[in-house]
Amino acid sequence: MDILISTLVILFTTNLAMVFQKAYFHKISVNYVALFFGMILGLVPLLNNLVEDFQSEVFMELIVAPLLFFEGQNTQLYYVKRF
Repeated sequence: MDILISTLVILFTTNLAMVFQKAYFHKISVNYVALFFGMILGLVPLLNNLVEDFQSEVFMELIVAPLLFFEGQNTQLYYVKRF
């Protein structure tokens, strides 16, 4: 349950950063705005306690595996056969 709450808090923070970037910071990359929101999330003790410690297994399942899957779908079979 803690991982679910942590994931939801992080997803909410990133969505909030994207909304703020579109509304107020047109010329700043969304990555910098999300980094700023992440620092705020880490500095506020109440919010920081909602986010779990880094677990490499969860990171691999939630971030790396979907990226590899979609990258593999976009790769043409010709390039896979060449190697």
